[in-house]
Amino acid sequence: MTAQVTVYVSDHAMLRYIERRYGVDVEKIRREITSKALPAAKMGAAVFGIDDLKFVLSRGDHDNVVTVKTVMERWMKPDNKGAKKNRRKDSPL
Repeated sequence: MTAQVTVYVSDHAMLRYIERRYGVDVEKIRREITSKALPAAKMGAAVFGIDDLKFVLSRGDHDNVVTVKTVMERWMKPDNKGAKKNRRKDSPL
């Protein structure tokens, strides 16, 4: 009898699979997110919304380096550490 094996697929692996299997131009998407985040980052925002999405920004040791940490639906709380807690109940998981 063999031991039960659980496979975890990292977000990085998922992204690369989508990029390579389905031909999604992730760099184009990165540029789109960057263009949306730049004005808010210049104003010093930590969180901003566009349409039905909320963008969470993080500043590095230098104020001129800003990272888009995550993009979530507006109803989600950015300070919530548990991603599963932010999922809608009707999400298939």
